[in-house]
Amino acid sequence: MEYDLSKDNEIYICNNHFQKLLTDKKTIKLEVVRKKRTTAQNRALHLWFTLIAQELNNIGMTFEYRGIKQLELNVPYTLEIVKDFIYKPIIKSMYKLDSTTKLTSQQINEVFDVVNLALAKYDIHLPFPSIESLIDYEELH
Repeated sequence: MEYDLSKDNEIYICNNHFQKLLTDKKTIKLEVVRKKRTTAQNRALHLWFTLIAQELNNIGMTFEYRGIKQLELNVPYTLEIVKDFIYKPIIKSMYKLDSTTKLTSQQINEVFDVVNLALAKYDIHLPFPSIESLIDYEELH
């Protein structure tokens, strides 16, 4: 069972459940569930990927695609390329995770720092998008 103890009704349900377990003298295992990223963080993360792609393209960098045998293509960076070939390899090496949806907010912040440090070598400095910048971006697109 999972209970969100920030909600009064779930505290009540949890308490009743635990009282029954105590009465029955059951053996239980408790685990704290870390919060995953919020919807706003998800949108901000994808905006950040887009901004990274734009900045890399602005300085003339291209992504070298070698998926076709004996053919090397230089393609502009996109949100998907940043996510799949920059961000995901970092989360895999740091946390052994294959999906960005499994990241906690803290892990997102840690990976953000790693990526920003790498981008700084190209004089690219992008803050993580704020709620205001996210709203502005979504209104324009």
